[in-house]
Amino acid sequence: MTACDAALAINPNYPEALWSKGHALELQQQPQAALELYEQSIALKSDFVPAWNNKGTALYQLNLSGEALVALDKAVNLDPNFAEAWSNRGAVLWGLGRFAEAAASVDRALQLQPDDPIARSLRDQMRQMGY
Repeated sequence: MTACDAALAINPNYPEALWSKGHALELQQQPQAALELYEQSIALKSDFVPAWNNKGTALYQLNLSGEALVALDKAVNLDPNFAEAWSNRGAVLWGLGRFAEAAASVDRALQLQPDDPIARSLRDQMRQMGY
């Protein structure tokens, strides 16, 4: 996070540094603080797909599944080949009880990135549940 802080000290409107710092905070189990940085990043660069993706994951961690799905839908609409967003979208849809849609999203992630261990694990769990 030191590198992000240094970059932001030089340019506080650097969307990639805001996103990177947010991601570090999210990994430290600080989704609310991360969300604020993702939103700042998106305000500066509205088509920044990784920020939309991580906004979705932070919202999901905050138990805001509907809002998380909106953010992840935005990510996959901006870049239909961003596998991580498809996988995360599948996890959110699964949590919402939309099982067939969840499986389709994870299948799309695996089409794009067949060796993704997270998507593969998620899909295996879905198959065990009959999807």
